[in-house]
Amino acid sequence: MGQFLPVPNRDERQLELDFWGKFRRAIESDSAAWLATIADYDNALVSLTADVANSYIRIRTLEKRLVIAAKRSNSAGEPRNRRGQAPVRRHIAVWT
Repeated sequence: MGQFLPVPNRDERQLELDFWGKFRRAIESDSAAWLATIADYDNALVSLTADVANSYIRIRTLEKRLVIAAKRSNSAGEPRNRRGQAPVRRHIAVWT
C-alpha cells in the first residue's frame, strides 16, 4: 500500500510562513540601510559644496577689502607704480 505524507499541522505551516517573512524583512532592512548610506553620501556632498562656496566667498571678499585698503592708502598721497598700484613695502626688523 502507498504511504501518505503527513499533513503539517497549523504550527508548522506558521513557522514556514515566518521563515520566508524573516528573509523578506532582512532584504527590506538591507535596502533601507543602502538608501540611508546614499542619503548620508548626498548629505556629505551638500556640506562639502557649501563649505567650498563659503570659502570662495570669503576669499573674494578679502580680495575686495585688500583692493579698497590699497586705494585708501594710495589716496593719502603715496606714490604709485606704472600699473597704478601702491608699492609693496617690506619691513625688515633690525635688532639692536
